[in-house]
Amino acid sequence: MNAQRWLGMSVAWSLIVILSACRHQELGVTRDGKYEEWFSMSSNLRENYAEGFVSGYSLGSIAACNNADRLFPTNPPTFDKSGNLQLPTPRCLEAVDHYSRSSQDRANHYGVYTDAVTEFYQKYPKYRHIPYAYLLRYLSDNQYASADQLYQAFERGEIQGTF
Repeated sequence: MNAQRWLGMSVAWSLIVILSACRHQELGVTRDGKYEEWFSMSSNLRENYAEGFVSGYSLGSIAACNNADRLFPTNPPTFDKSGNLQLPTPRCLEAVDHYSRSSQDRANHYGVYTDAVTEFYQKYPKYRHIPYAYLLRYLSDNQYASADQLYQAFERGEIQGTF
């Protein structure tokens, strides 16, 4: 292959790659876990993501708590006010966050979580740099239940992070 032809093909491929990257940027197709990627997903894909997040968080919490008895043996044993043996695993499971607001009645089972993230990004563009996994983390039963509550928590400094 002569040098001119090789140079021409190299330039053509470079342009294709650059234009493709620009088109992805224009469409908001990124893989940074932030609002552009969130809005590039279909609602069904967001539901699947939320389901995976909740399942993964729950299974990871259970696995960690199950190791609590082995890692933190109670020697001497401790008992509650009723005289029941207090093992680390049940105490750990009580302390972890839970995500029980999913609905059996809704077509979008995890819509309570995906709707909150979508609304948060739509209403508060100032915080669009925050990854959606981070937002989902704070939508547990004992933390925040809505986009507005998340916003207020960020504004008060209750939720912080480096993004």
